[in-house]
Amino acid sequence: MKNVLVCIIFFTALRASAAPESLIDLDVETFEQQTMSTTPAGVKDPFSGRTGGDAKLTVDDLSLSATAVGDEASFALISGHVVRVGDRIAGCRVQSIESDRVVLKRFDDTIVLQVGGGS
Repeated sequence: MKNVLVCIIFFTALRASAAPESLIDLDVETFEQQTMSTTPAGVKDPFSGRTGGDAKLTVDDLSLSATAVGDEASFALISGHVVRVGDRIAGCRVQSIESDRVVLKRFDDTIVLQVGGGS
């Protein structure tokens, strides 16, 4: 799905500007500026770095769907948002990500979310 979206954006950007005669003539820097700043309405980009931006989300709404733990980086899917250690969601900071749980800190409170379960 992501590849299809990139192709659509690529060809739309190509039509909007003067079309190069070949791919060698394509100005990659201009293309990246035009396409990377454009996200279709209603589409969340989980890799945009804008995590936890949903102001309506509260601690009670948080649910942990999945985690991906690696040597260099770990990620968690919390209420539809991809987060990593240090990110903020619902006013909490992600303190740690483990294979079956995520630990969040909010002021002096510690909140533990379990995969598929409550806190």
